[in-house]
Amino acid sequence: MVQAATTVQEKRRYECGRDAAGALGRLVYWYRTLVLAAVVISMTGCSDSSGGGATSDASAGGNALPPPFGRGTVVVTVTDALGAPLAGAEVYIHTSWSYEPKQALADSNGRAEVKDVITDTFSVNAYGPDSFGYAPSRKLAANGVTQVEVIAKPVAEPTGGIARAWVPTGGVSDDGRTLQFSLQIVQVPNADGEYWEWYNDAVQVVACDPDSGNDLPLLQPDCVSGPDGFDASYAAAGTGAALSVTTVEALNGTDQPTPVSTALLLDQSSGVIASDPADRRLFAAKYFLNSATTSSPMLLAAYAADSPATGQVALLPQKPITIFPIEDLALTGNGRSYFPTVDLLTTLEGGSAPLYAAIARLLDRVGSGPMGTGTPTTAIVVITDGYDDTCGSRAECQKVRDALIEKSRLSGVAIVTVGLPNAKRQADRESLGLLTGGTSHGAAFWATDPKQLAPILGSVGEFLSDTKRILHADFRVQSPVAGAFAPGRTVLGQVHLERCRWDCFSTNIPFVVRVP
Repeated sequence: MVQAATTVQEKRRYECGRDAAGALGRLVYWYRTLVLAAVVISMTGCSDSSGGGATSDASAGGNALPPPFGRGTVVVTVTDALGAPLAGAEVYIHTSWSYEPKQALADSNGRAEVKDVITDTFSVNAYGPDSFGYAPSRKLAANGVTQVEVIAKPVAEPTGGIARAWVPTGGVSDDGRTLQFSLQIVQVPNADGEYWEWYNDAVQVVACDPDSGNDLPLLQPDCVSGPDGFDASYAAAGTGAALSVTTVEALNGTDQPTPVSTALLLDQSSGVIASDPADRRLFAAKYFLNSATTSSPMLLAAYAADSPATGQVALLPQKPITIFPIEDLALTGNGRSYFPTVDLLTTLEGGSAPLYAAIARLLDRVGSGPMGTGTPTTAIVVITDGYDDTCGSRAECQKVRDALIEKSRLSGVAIVTVGLPNAKRQADRESLGLLTGGTSHGAAFWATDPKQLAPILGSVGEFLSDTKRILHADFRVQSPVAGAFAPGRTVLGQVHLERCRWDCFSTNIPFVVRVP
C-alpha cells in the first residue's frame, strides 16, 4: 500500500524507487566509506612495529580526507496538484555524494527553510496527505540560498485499467472449455513510478470460482456471464503465467500529447453519499479539469434523476444530466473555471442513477456538435459504480447498454469508465468493461478506494493523449464446464501484476472479455 508515508523507513523505501540520484548517492557514499577504510587499514599495516609509520586523520579520531564542502540554505515551497500551499508537508533533502539528509515540516504557506545543508548536489522529496512530489538534483553553492518548488501530486495504491480485451481467431477450443485472449493493460502507478520490463510470470490471470453468497435474490455471475442463472469457474492453463508480455510504446511515438476533447461525467446520485463520503471524486475532477488546454478542451457534466421507487428527489438543476455551465455548453481550455461548480456539487447529491440515459444524452451532445473539431480523439470519461437503477430488468438493461456501445462506435466518441465500488464494495464489472469497447480509445479503469480516483484520472489523461505506454499480454484459461466459453458469453476476471524493485507491490485489475 503506497499512500503518504508514515515512517522514515517507508519514506526512504519510496525515495529509493523515485529518486535515482538519492539511490546513487547512497551507493557512492558507502563505496567511498569502504575505500577509505581500506586505505586506513592498508596504511596501518604498512607501519613499523614501533608505530613510526604514516598516520591519517582517521587514526587520530578525525575524518579521513574531509570533503571540501561548505554550507548553504535550501528554501522549499510545496503545493498540491491544484497549486494550493501544502501546509504540514514533510520535506526531505538528500545530498548525493556526502549523503547528509535533512528534513523539515512546511509551514502554513507550504514553505520550509532548511539551513546548514552541505554544498553538494541535492534533491528534494515532499510528502503530503496521499500525495508525493520531488525536485530533481541540483547544486547548492557555499553560503548560497537555493529556492526549490515542489508539486505534490496525488498517490495511492497502484491500480490500472484495460484499454482493450479480445479473443483472437481460433481462441476458443471446440469443446468450449479453453479460451485464449489478449489484454492491453494500462498501469496507474504508485509513488515509485511505472514499470516497463515485465516477466511472463509477473502477469497472471487469477483463478475464478462463482460466489454463491451474492446470488440473492438473483444469481450474480462472477466468472462467466451468459443466460440468466449461468456461471462457470475457470483457471489459468499451465503455471498461470501469461503466454507473452510486451510493452507497447505511446501511440504517437513522441513526448508531445495528442489533442483530445473530453467530457467528464460525474455520478451525483444518492449512491455516492455512501461510496464516496469524502467527495474525493470531486477533488479528482478538479485535478483532471486542471489539465485542460486550448488544444485539449474539456466539458463538465453530472447525472442523477428523481427516484420513483424511494421518492428521493435529485438535486441537479437538469435531469437525467446537467451539462455545465447551463447557459453556455461550449468546451473550455480553462478547466479551473469549473472549480466553483465542482464545489457546488457537494450539495447536489441525491436521487437515482440513470447512467445509460446520461451517457446517451452526452453522446448526442459531443458526437454531433463542434466538440471533436480539430482533435483526433473525443471521449466521455465517467466516474461511476456502473449500476443503472432506471433501465429496467437485466435483459432490458443489456439491450440499452448494447445500443450505447453501438452509438459510441458510430459517433467515434470513446467511453472511458472509472469504476468506483458502491456501498456494498462492488462495481458492475460487466457493464463497465463492455461499455468501453466501441472505439479504440475506450478503456475501463478501476478504483478499490476513492483515494485512487485522482491518480487514475491522471493516467486517463495520458492514455487519451496517446502518451501512455501499455502492456500487451496474452493468456489461456480452462474451465471444467463444457461450453463455458460459448459465443456471446462474457468472461469476468482479474489480472494480477506483481513486481519487485526497491520494494514489492502487487495489484489486481479487473478485465471483461466477450467471446465472439
